[in-house]
Amino acid sequence: MDATNRSAIVMQFLLAFTLFIPLNLSAAADPKVVAAARKEGELVWYNTLVQPHANGVIDLFMKQYPFIKATFWRGGGTQVYSKLISRTAPDATTGIRFR
Repeated sequence: MDATNRSAIVMQFLLAFTLFIPLNLSAAADPKVVAAARKEGELVWYNTLVQPHANGVIDLFMKQYPFIKATFWRGGGTQVYSKLISRTAPDATTGIRFR
């Protein structure tokens, strides 16, 4: 297993772990983060889950945060990793981080 696959698996595990903690046991959301999310209004989740499982997670998320339109993009581990890296890397000419 190369470093790229290992990183993608670790990120997926951490995301899945945090998403499947029962809502009543998880910490309260930071009001500043919720306010920023409300302003942005959109979430795109990049993952390798099959569509029915991802839809279940998205549905639970949207019940908790109905003001955020959540969507799912499915790909292989390398594709998901590339998407995440490209979406969080600063632009080479401006230094601005795109999301």
